[in-house]
Amino acid sequence: AERASNAFKAAKRHGLLSPGEAMRVELSEADATVEGALPADTTLVYLSNLCFGAELTRAIARRLVRLPKLRCVGALRELDLDDEAIRKDASSDGEDAPACQLESVRSLRVGTTWAENSRLHVYCCREFVPLPYGSLK
Repeated sequence: AERASNAFKAAKRHGLLSPGEAMRVELSEADATVEGALPADTTLVYLSNLCFGAELTRAIARRLVRLPKLRCVGALRELDLDDEAIRKDASSDGEDAPACQLESVRSLRVGTTWAENSRLHVYCCREFVPLPYGSLK
């Protein structure tokens, strides 16, 4: 949490975020598998899940896709988009239905504290996939 907080302060200090953008950023550290731990107005998520097991990553992804305002997720480890609990289809309805259908947008090489060439997997809800990525209708 301290590293993220320092990066956020540096981004503001160097003008990488406007004051309006900075006001909308909330750094949160909680058990993302617990109902209500993730703010309902979350739009973007960075998931440092490199050391998470597959089941923990799936449990978090299941919570993420139920966030009503979610747009995109950046994850260090790939998400299992074939998991039925995170897939949204025409038959999905009701309170427990996913709010979005995540699609893999791209994989980027990013610098981290442990490697200069780590991979970040980017996923967006289908309606927010930036062109020319994904299969927009």
